[in-house]
Amino acid sequence: MAYVYRYAGMLEQTAKECDTALVLDPGNYTFRSCAWAFMELGNTTRAAEFIRLDAGSEWAAYVTPSLLLREGKMAEAREAVKRMPSAPRYHRDLLEACVQLRPTPELDRIAHELETNQGIEQDPEVLYYEGAILGYCGKKQAALHLLQNAVERNFCASSNLLNDPLLEKLRGDPGFNKVLASARQCLED
Repeated sequence: MAYVYRYAGMLEQTAKECDTALVLDPGNYTFRSCAWAFMELGNTTRAAEFIRLDAGSEWAAYVTPSLLLREGKMAEAREAVKRMPSAPRYHRDLLEACVQLRPTPELDRIAHELETNQGIEQDPEVLYYEGAILGYCGKKQAALHLLQNAVERNFCASSNLLNDPLLEKLRGDPGFNKVLASARQCLED
């Protein structure tokens, strides 16, 4: 249920389902993806608890920089990015560019590629993830475009949009209000 609620943009319900699941089966590493809901709600302490369920894994190395960015720990995030897996599905190139481990033009190139090639990505949650990272990194146009596309593909991210610390820089932009309205409509549909 947590997974379904997460895609529906109902993060508070997702969090309750995740908490219940962990009480019923403590230590089950398959609950690790609950970390996303807590990160996007701004509850990084609880998110870290779910990441620790799969400590030392490739997945944990992938998600840790996102947690650290949401906590405002840029130096730690920069170091964590260096330990990320390099498989394309983990978006290490995007994070390296965001935390300035690559030259600034690389971030511009990656943002442009993500914005124009989004039809390739089938999972709307990944579009949200990429959009959130781009928003944090100051690539507003590309970020808003990806976030809108995620919503249009039924990732009804209304709670995410309102609470995710990575989106702080976008919330004052008029385009953000359009994405938020679309997410709310998505939730109602």
